[in-house]
Amino acid sequence: MSKEESPDKDKISELFKDPKFIGFVLKVLPGPFTQLQTDFMDGDKVNPAVGIARQKLLTAMFEVNEEGSIKEDPKMDGQKDVHLYDKPVSIKAVTCGGKGKTRRIPASSIKLSWGGNAESETKKKQRESFNPQYGMIIASFALHFDGTNHSGKWTVGLIYVPQHVVEAVFKKLKLEGFVKKGSKGDGRGDSISNKALTELHDHADTVKIEINWKMPASWKPKSDLDFWKHKIRQLRDEEE
Repeated sequence: MSKEESPDKDKISELFKDPKFIGFVLKVLPGPFTQLQTDFMDGDKVNPAVGIARQKLLTAMFEVNEEGSIKEDPKMDGQKDVHLYDKPVSIKAVTCGGKGKTRRIPASSIKLSWGGNAESETKKKQRESFNPQYGMIIASFALHFDGTNHSGKWTVGLIYVPQHVVEAVFKKLKLEGFVKKGSKGDGRGDSISNKALTELHDHADTVKIEINWKMPASWKPKSDLDFWKHKIRQLRDEEE
């Protein structure tokens, strides 16, 4: 336990260490997550719109694991998305780059605010007032999982960064070291800096679950059309 940690036990940290929950994640997440990756491919790249669908999938997973444990935040601003066990949490899901020892989580894909001209007065005020007071759950997905994805320094799987860690790293790096301003005309918002992401990932209190991102043999659909036909047939064939 780090010196920054509050005396209250972090229920999310305990959950991420629970063998039963780890087994549940490894069983239920790879298939649907891989399917989303297939659905949102735009040529050889992933459409950024996949982010909301990934967030919904992760929210649903926590709700199925324990009904009533999670509530969505009605204000979707790129910061906190849900309350998990009454703790504010920002959910981020990214596709890692490289493979094996070169595999890394791209900081530029973890947005801390959404949309707007980076040079606008509104965006400047939003950036200047940024003060993260929430934990983070990062799903780091590995496309074309090949068995070497866990050999690098970055965790491929599900990562929980407690709120006290986020706040401590922000206090250390300050605004200019924690936030990377969005490029002019990008419109996708400000992202976290490489330095901040590295410190959050490597912190002693950050909890990680390694996931083999491989579509199970039983999960046959390979396109969104096939997937929905598969689901509709299941519903049609259910007994009344």
